[in-house]
Amino acid sequence: MERAWIGKVRRIVEARDRGCRSCRQLGLSPDNAGLPVQMHELVYRSKTRGRPIEERVNTLNCLLLCPSCHQAIHAKRLSVHIVNKNKGADGLLRFKLWNQISEG
Repeated sequence: MERAWIGKVRRIVEARDRGCRSCRQLGLSPDNAGLPVQMHELVYRSKTRGRPIEERVNTLNCLLLCPSCHQAIHAKRLSVHIVNKNKGADGLLRFKLWNQISEG
């Protein structure tokens, strides 16, 4: 049942995101062109263990990332900020590469 639910959510997220949301917003070309995008949970599964699958994996919590951006988020080189907590990943997300130096 969990596997079927995750597949259903992934299909909806794929239709919504149509590729890596980070690369698109930051104007980057995915380093891993041709590789399948990966689904990332804003609130990690380790933090939601024990809750029903519908609360853990849903369109509010999931987005698509290329493998490079997904790895960068987990390595803390890329951050994602949810603009509207009520909309979660269904709304606007802001990404920041931590190796970027901001000037004045």
